[in-house]
Amino acid sequence: MPFKNYVKQFPAVSILTITQVFIFTLIILNDDLGRYIFFAMAGVNDLIIDGQIWRTVTPIFLHLNFDHLFYNISLFLFLGVFLEKLLGWKRLIFIYILSGTLANASLIFITEKLFVHFGSSTSNMGLLGFSLIYSKELVTRNSRGLVSAIYVLLLINLLVPFFKSNINIYGHLLGLLFGIIFGILSILEIKKT
Repeated sequence: MPFKNYVKQFPAVSILTITQVFIFTLIILNDDLGRYIFFAMAGVNDLIIDGQIWRTVTPIFLHLNFDHLFYNISLFLFLGVFLEKLLGWKRLIFIYILSGTLANASLIFITEKLFVHFGSSTSNMGLLGFSLIYSKELVTRNSRGLVSAIYVLLLINLLVPFFKSNINIYGHLLGLLFGIIFGILSILEIKKT
C-alpha cells in the first residue's frame, strides 16, 4: 500500500508514528539539540509537581535509542492499525494519549521525586489493556489470532521489565490499568446502546 493511502486509511497511527520518529531523529542528529529536547520533554516527577504539566504528555513521544523506538513503534503499529479500524482515529488517539498521560501523571505518587521517565510504553500498555478487555469485540470483527497475539504481547511486556533494570515497570502497569479502565468504560457504553 502506498504511503499516501496508508496515511489516509490510518491517520492516527501515521501521525503518532511520524511524530515519534521525527523527535527521535532530532535527538540523534545533534547532541546539543538532543539534550535540549530530552530535558524539555522528559517526565521528571519533581518538575511535574512544580507545575510543568506538559511533562505528563511529552514523554510518550520521547525515545533515547533505536531499540527503544523500534520496539515501541512496532507494538504500536501492530495494535494501532487494528484498533484504528475498529474504533476510528479519534478514539484511538484518545486512548493512546490519555492512558500514557494518566500513567505518567500517576508515577508522581509511587516513584521517587527525581524519577525520570520517557517512552510510549505507557500508551502501548494502555492499548494492550484496552484490547484485553475489548477482546470479544476484536474476535468478532477480526480474528482469534489477534486476541492470542494480544495475550502474548501483554505477557512479554509484563515480564521484560523484571529482566531489564532500565525499564519502568510502574509505567507499564499504570498504562495497562488505564487501558483496562477505558476498555471497561467502552464495554459499558456498548451495553447501554
